[in-house]
Amino acid sequence: MLDRSITHGPITHAPWLDRHAERITRYAAQLTDAGLDRGARPHLTPARLIAFAREAKREDTYHSTTIEGYRITPEEVDAVLSGRSVAGRTPDEVARQLAIQGYARAFDRTLAVLTAARGPVLLNESLILDLYEALWWPSVEAGIVLEAHELRRYRTRSAFIRHSDHVPPAVEKVPGLVRLTCDMINELAVGPVVRAAVAHWAFEYVHPFPDGNGRVGRLLMNVVLGSHGDPWVTIRAEERQAYFTSLERASVQDDPLPWGRLLAHAVRKARTAAARA
Repeated sequence: MLDRSITHGPITHAPWLDRHAERITRYAAQLTDAGLDRGARPHLTPARLIAFAREAKREDTYHSTTIEGYRITPEEVDAVLSGRSVAGRTPDEVARQLAIQGYARAFDRTLAVLTAARGPVLLNESLILDLYEALWWPSVEAGIVLEAHELRRYRTRSAFIRHSDHVPPAVEKVPGLVRLTCDMINELAVGPVVRAAVAHWAFEYVHPFPDGNGRVGRLLMNVVLGSHGDPWVTIRAEERQAYFTSLERASVQDDPLPWGRLLAHAVRKARTAAARA
């Protein structure tokens, strides 16, 4: 169970930080009480967890990139990941290929973090910026977006999420909210599914980057799960609407349960698949 002594979060004397802290701990309590971490977990060695994640790379690259609106095919993912040339050089085709390359690079960076871990990985700004840099590095090298120095800083403009009523925090609040999120997720006395669910929601709520927040957030979710002994989890493209709706409900309607249950279901499926592998 969650340590109720921290249910109201730290007092920072900054209202937006206090509100975020209170929601993190309250959501953790609600999701813990809902039983997200109940059920058997497969006893997998660290080496088997990494092997299972590597096996999931193709599928995860396809689904995580597709969720963000890129019109790609599994065959295109296979070609890019294998280094084969892909016919076509329209701007849309180039953008798709760079998105696949970037996600694959960030995926590999995530596996490197999990491989080096000797226990739970603590979330921090350096890790977040590493994943963001990896995600966009192929696009920077191609001269398509950003400059290299922009890959290690947060957004400098207001963010608006298409088809969402959630308005992410103002730019001046982002660094403090990211640091607070990392510190609180690291300190929560909860199970891995609850920790991952709250971490992902809190990161998406802050929306610290101009683009790529969903992909980085799902990789961070797997850092939390994997470093606590759970197999890699993929949110599938066909779950896109339920996924976005559940995060919106947590951010706008103050209800984390739909998102927590969606993730818990995905974790159970991954555990079953890993146990049978």
